[in-house]
Order: sequence, then structure tokens, then C-alpha cells
Amino acid sequence: MAKIPLDYSPLLSKHGDETDDGYVRKLSPFVVSATKWTLRTLIFIIFVLWAAFNFLLPSEPVHELFTKWILFSQGSSFGITGSIFMSHSVPVLAVAFLAIAHLIISGEDQLPENKSSKYPRFRLWTFPVLINGPFGVVSATEFIGIVIFVAYVGTGLYVISSTLGFVILLALLNIYYINPFGVYQWWYKGLLFAVIMVASVVIFGGIVVGFWHM
Repeated sequence: MAKIPLDYSPLLSKHGDETDDGYVRKLSPFVVSATKWTLRTLIFIIFVLWAAFNFLLPSEPVHELFTKWILFSQGSSFGITGSIFMSHSVPVLAVAFLAIAHLIISGEDQLPENKSSKYPRFRLWTFPVLINGPFGVVSATEFIGIVIFVAYVGTGLYVISSTLGFVILLALLNIYYINPFGVYQWWYKGLLFAVIMVASVVIFGGIVVGFWHM
């Protein structure tokens, strides 16, 4: 019986971007690396300029430049509010879109396989610190973040209360002592100023510390 010859030719012809196995040829490592480096540089430059603009906005040169931009764009369809919103949000949107492009291009990388370690290691993000707390299982990293946040809030309340107490004591001193008795000696005023500073820290700051230890 004669054998029928079989044709193993593919139904579709290969394109220029396909290999012999039928897979699409990936970008070269140099192109991927150069593109990622360019995107990272653009993201860094836009973020630094945006942060510097917001930080230096109260200064006279930057505020004058921002005022010119508002006056120039107030006749557009966006108006003054839209112009202010665009000047603060457009850089953030640009960074977001560039980051998305960076993530897409990073998919071309072939990440090395992580070999599992034979010996157990101590990791902050997996080591449990609190088990039956109000937040459930809290790892060491989360616990450190909670402690830093609580310390930041407590320090802020301490500084605010001490400053507010200093303003209150200074106003009371001017009303009930300096102005009625005509105290004009600069050295005496400086001494009273130092006493008020210490008293505001001890009295009003001490209230916050007392609540902290309750």
C-alpha cells in the first residue's frame, strides 16, 4: 500500500517578527534598557520640578510666574480654577502614564528565578509581633509604621499645644502686666519672654504628655 505524503507546511506564513518556533521575537535588551532609563529620567525630572514648584510657590519669583500663568489662562474654557488644577495635577498624571509605560516595558525583562533558601531567615514583613490585637496579626514592619505614625501625631500635638500656650501666655502678659505697668526695658521683656517659653512647654506640653501616658 502506497504511503500518502504528508505536507507539514504551516497554514500561515511566518512574519518578520516571529521565530522558527512561532513565538513573537522580543525586543532586544539594549532597547528595553534604554527605554526604561529614558522613562525613569523623565519621571525623575517631572517629579523634581513638580515638588520644587510646590515648595517654592510662596517665594516671590515663583509666585509671580504662577500669577502670570493664571492671568494668561483665565480667558480659556478652564478658567482660573481649572488652570490651578491643571498646573498641580498634570505633572502627576504625566508621571502616572510614564510609570504605566515603564511597567509595560518591564514585562519584556526575563527575571531570574529566585532560589529558595535552605535556611530560615528573619524578615520584618513576615515576622508577627501582635497576634490577638485590635488589628489582627501585625508584622514587625507594620508595627514599626504604627509606632512612627503615633509618634509623629504625638510630637505634632505637643508642638501645637506648646505654641498655642506660648501665644496665650504672651497675650495675657501684655494685657495684664506689660501694658498696665509700662514695662519697656528690653532685657526685662526678654527675660519674661524666656519664662513664657519655658512655661508654655511645661504647662501646655505637659498636658499632652499626661494624656499620652494615661
